[in-house]
Amino acid sequence: MAIEHSSIITAPRGGVWADEVGVITGSLELRTVCGDHGEERVMVRYEGADEWYMVRGATTRPTRR
Repeated sequence: MAIEHSSIITAPRGGVWADEVGVITGSLELRTVCGDHGEERVMVRYEGADEWYMVRGATTRPTRR
């Protein structure tokens, strides 16, 4: 079962680069997903929008608890 987490953020100066559409700015929803086999994705969309975009250069790393 995939684990997902989403947060509302304000894009930093210069915006967030999404592979599919380029730079996006403003109020965004950021989502991280860890799949069943350890694959991780970081995605973003305009707050309230339907389409998610992959964040260019985003990397995730496991955290220890």
